[in-house]
Amino acid sequence: MRGSRLPPMLRRSVNLPRPFVKTPFHAICKAKSSASVTPRRTLPWTQHPLKTNSPSENDVTKLSKTQSQPRLAYIALGSNLGDRVGWIETACNKMSQRGIRVKRTSGLWETEPMYVLDQENFLNGACEVSLFSQ
Repeated sequence: MRGSRLPPMLRRSVNLPRPFVKTPFHAICKAKSSASVTPRRTLPWTQHPLKTNSPSENDVTKLSKTQSQPRLAYIALGSNLGDRVGWIETACNKMSQRGIRVKRTSGLWETEPMYVLDQENFLNGACEVSLFSQ
């Protein structure tokens, strides 16, 4: 079976822009790739709030406060194995545990695999994070 069918309550139209998404997310989502892959379906992010954990001494936050400046980054997320939403949630939680603050997340789009076609459909999304670096 290629991909899993999503319950009707989780389906959403991908043609509606998400108002909180600004440029680079908005530009990336609207850009047409040369392979002309169009996302078929999307899920709302997660019904479970991300847990905030105290960072350990080995985390990014260990940097000197006089040298550290908040940095903004965008990270692509995706999974096609098992509990796809669960794996993406776990990735966001692990970033939070390491002192990387997840500020915003996009919706999740289900896409067919490219290149290696004998695999399950992917859930893809992105997140905006802030971290401290030198």
